[in-house]
Amino acid sequence: MNNEQQNPYATPEAEIESGGKDYFINPVKRASLTIKAFYAVIAIQTVYILVQLWRSTTYEEYLATESNYATLEKGDLIEMATAGTLLVATLCLVIFFLRWFHQCYKNLSSLEVGELDHTPGWAVGWFFVPFANLVKPYSVAHEMWHSSEIKGDDEDKDSNWVVISWWLFFLLSSFVDRYVLRKTNKAESLEDYLDIVPIDIASSLISIIGAILAINFVKRLSQRQAKRFESL
Repeated sequence: MNNEQQNPYATPEAEIESGGKDYFINPVKRASLTIKAFYAVIAIQTVYILVQLWRSTTYEEYLATESNYATLEKGDLIEMATAGTLLVATLCLVIFFLRWFHQCYKNLSSLEVGELDHTPGWAVGWFFVPFANLVKPYSVAHEMWHSSEIKGDDEDKDSNWVVISWWLFFLLSSFVDRYVLRKTNKAESLEDYLDIVPIDIASSLISIIGAILAINFVKRLSQRQAKRFESL
């Protein structure tokens, strides 16, 4: 085997060698870990929203009376702890999700779908390529979704919304998160931070909706591949 075949990142258009049915791995197990990670992130995001709501009241109270500075310091510690926990949970989620995503694309070579447009390596790699990561991961997901289709299954005929809605909310969440981060870095006063709170809460709500849509995508694609494999 030459070096180009050994390298999963050789080219985006590289052909995938068919591994046959013996190489299919049911993605449901990895999907289960990914979904649990999504639920953990949703739970922490909910706590973070509650912390932000409480923080906004302490900001307003301090601005009105300047008598609860100790509460502000306590709030800072709680917010940092919640944000740190959310960061760790999100990093774990990214690992679980990308492992699942990679396996789902790798499975396509066992589902008798013909020539593919990407490689398993690039299915994940596109998430890390600036600008291309705005479009290419969706292209990969779209290919996986339709390549895992079961002929004659009327229930999934109009199911494109599963992939589209997940990706749109993923992008929206990413853009809003970056906006909140820029606003936070520029904040110089308590009033500035108070103005950021509603945007930060909105960002968390968008992330929660996006996570719910992602759970639906992960669950349904995994089931879709398992059913197609069984039908071969």
